[in-house]
Amino acid sequence: MKTAIVTGASGGIGAETVKTFIENGYSVTAQYNANKQGIDKLIEEVKKTGKEDMVLPVKADLRNETEVKAVFLAHLKKFKGIDALINNAGVDLYRQAQFTSDTEWDNVFDINVKAPFMLTKLALDCMIERKNGKIVFVSSVWGVAGGSMESAYSASKSALIGYTKALAKELGPSNINVNCVCPGVIDTPMNAGYTKRELLEIIDKTPLARIGKPKEVAELIHYLCTEKASFITGQAIVIDGGFIL
Repeated sequence: MKTAIVTGASGGIGAETVKTFIENGYSVTAQYNANKQGIDKLIEEVKKTGKEDMVLPVKADLRNETEVKAVFLAHLKKFKGIDALINNAGVDLYRQAQFTSDTEWDNVFDINVKAPFMLTKLALDCMIERKNGKIVFVSSVWGVAGGSMESAYSASKSALIGYTKALAKELGPSNINVNCVCPGVIDTPMNAGYTKRELLEIIDKTPLARIGKPKEVAELIHYLCTEKASFITGQAIVIDGGFIL
């Protein structure tokens, strides 16, 4: 049985990714932090399918290196190996650049960039030895195009794209695929702050005339971890309904 780690599993995209991987036969470690309600809901949904033994929820603050290591060690203890690492956890910051504090900037980068870096290093010890593995980073369209009032967030998500491309070149000889998905506006709690008018404006600017669904992003992430995508690596794949065309 294949195994995966999914960070940010209590959120919209993360929860759907966990469920999608379990549906496709993976045992999954589901990392979460503050959103206990979200992870409890996920576990209940998995229990209804009779596959609760295939999910391991692990609480961890990804800004803490010790807790990041604990996620990986808990995964190995229960599931022995790792086939896929999904670095999905992330935080946003809506703030003008000149009013963004050093502390706020560091917090965004600690969670959005440093945590994936730390977890990826741990996973690579296993993947390189086996000469097999899939790594997916969840970036954003703002990592591609940049978002006004979201300079720290955009910069952190751009960093993931650069890291993806560098790792893909480095790890290709070890048969490890590294890719990045860049969602647009998806129907998740992170985007719940948009007003109805703002959402209508986004939909009006989107060729497919709607916002995205978490399941659609989860399916793309899973696809990149299958053998059907074995010749895809180093890509930043935008899934936004055409919003930034």
